[in-house]
Amino acid sequence: STDDFMKLGRPRLAFLVNGGNMDPMVNHYTVSKRRREKDLYTAGGKMGARPDRATIVYCNKIKEAYKNIDIVIGGLEASLRRLAHYDYWDNNVRNSMLIDSGADLLIYGMSEKQIVEVANALNDGFEAKYIRHINGTTYTIDSLDEIYGDYKLLPSRDEVTKDKMKYAEAFKIQYEEQDPVRGKVLVQKHGDRYVVCNTPEMPLTREELDKVYALPYTKECHP
Repeated sequence: STDDFMKLGRPRLAFLVNGGNMDPMVNHYTVSKRRREKDLYTAGGKMGARPDRATIVYCNKIKEAYKNIDIVIGGLEASLRRLAHYDYWDNNVRNSMLIDSGADLLIYGMSEKQIVEVANALNDGFEAKYIRHINGTTYTIDSLDEIYGDYKLLPSRDEVTKDKMKYAEAFKIQYEEQDPVRGKVLVQKHGDRYVVCNTPEMPLTREELDKVYALPYTKECHP
């Protein structure tokens, strides 16, 4: 309920939403689409503590509880759905999760660098929807004129829904451009808007990786 989100209080910068360290749909259903009996990523193995398509549900509840609040999504669930994608459980093509969740910005990948850059930009007064310069992020625009630099235009959401060859073409381009050095910005039309996926973030250096793994993780269930 919205009461659970009200307990958190209004954040100073933004709500950062993550669907969990295991994709909710994979975690809830078998390959034959049967509901699993246990959730091994919830305390006590309790099933049902997390909703299906958790990121979308959480964002909707946040928008009910708070007005004019920035929402940034990330994690496994959002990363794998940053552009129009085939959904096994619906047996249909769904929108980018950025569109379906109504969030302002999507961070994809491991995000150790992006999360700091996004937090700094928010702290400097940027609205999340206008943070467009960070690698490893995805945002929406109204016009292609709002993009600076080179980009590749993917077949639109409507095209990949109606034509399997267009879907395959879009996937091929996405696959080939997932390179932080030579990859290009990807753009895909969704209705009257465009989803813009910046190039991936550069891999961490050895020193950066050591610093991340030296952090004091509790390795306990979220309260």
